[in-house]
Amino acid sequence: MDNKSFNRRDFLLKLGKASALLTIPPLLKSCTNSLYGEYFVSTELCTGCEDCLPVCYYNAISIDTPTNYSIDSDECIECKLCSNACSENAINVEPIIYTINSDNCNECNMCTSICTHNATLVAVKTYSIEDDNCTDCGNCVNVCDQNAISLNTSNVTYTVNSKCIGCGDCIEKCESEGNAITYSVANYSVSTSRCHGCTQHCSSACSSGAISKVDGKASIDTSKCTKCGKCLDKCGHNAITNAEVTISQSSCIQCGDCYSVCSNSAITKSGETSSSVSSIDTSKCNSCGNCFPVCNDDAIVVTQASSPSTPSIDQDECVSCGDCYSVCTFDAVEKSSSSSSPEIDSSLCTNCGDCYTACNDDAILREIGVASIDQSNCSKCGKCEDTCPQGAIQTN
Repeated sequence: MDNKSFNRRDFLLKLGKASALLTIPPLLKSCTNSLYGEYFVSTELCTGCEDCLPVCYYNAISIDTPTNYSIDSDECIECKLCSNACSENAINVEPIIYTINSDNCNECNMCTSICTHNATLVAVKTYSIEDDNCTDCGNCVNVCDQNAISLNTSNVTYTVNSKCIGCGDCIEKCESEGNAITYSVANYSVSTSRCHGCTQHCSSACSSGAISKVDGKASIDTSKCTKCGKCLDKCGHNAITNAEVTISQSSCIQCGDCYSVCSNSAITKSGETSSSVSSIDTSKCNSCGNCFPVCNDDAIVVTQASSPSTPSIDQDECVSCGDCYSVCTFDAVEKSSSSSSPEIDSSLCTNCGDCYTACNDDAILREIGVASIDQSNCSKCGKCEDTCPQGAIQTN
């Protein structure tokens, strides 16, 4: 009986001591058998904002040097994203003012498409193809990034016949299309074996003064000869050989320009043109206007909306992000920068890192003092992990 009473008192005494130990927080920090892994700070994510310091009861977290933020004015585009993100109003940025130069603007609507704030006001243009003028050269198809243009297909073939005098008009015309026509015989020449020396006939027909008599025979100065062909008919002895051209069928795009420009009917057209019509799919077209300047046949027709009459930027809606300036290929979007440089007021800055995260142009510089955790003091309570806005504190 006495032993039982003693054992019961001993048990109660030990239980009381254990309960007392559990109620004293400082003793827990020496616990080495924690149910949780060690906490650590990610140096890549930590911004040195110090939010974790006040929540750590055991002073297990330290930062050697607080983070200092500054703005690189060479990189800053003054979009004000960092200023808007700063809840302490520590950042002073005078925004860039963007405007549209209507003289340069071709109203392609690229700026309108990229502006998420509906700040650009540009009339919408609709592009279409006048099939009667279109030669199906394919220039517009090559520059259309939206695959909005379809041309009719044909099996027409163009060849050079014996009427060719080698004037080169078709070569010049084809240079802006498929560049498929070249000289097979580059210059006019005189056959001395057939020439009778009657140069008064051929030379009188030559308005450029390219034909003269040398050693009793006609001679052609190729530097003066315009390849007009007038001398050919004047020579009764067929002593003058004209220049000749040839068409590369692999390079020919069947545009028909050579056929139209030839005044001597020296281009033969064979085959049939498809009955399909060349067109622009308005559901795909973004009105960029790239097709319009490359069409040499005036086949691209532009229909413009009536309003707004002048392209402009709504300054109340514009956030000075600069997207419209970057996308405009016609130098129509102009910017006027403030004379003052963007700066951060260190007396107001709390080193939260929100501006650093918000800046898309790497213009915010930071001299970072990364937080570290003293594992001997850490109780693994998790409060620092919960309070870190950057998710920089993790457990392994």
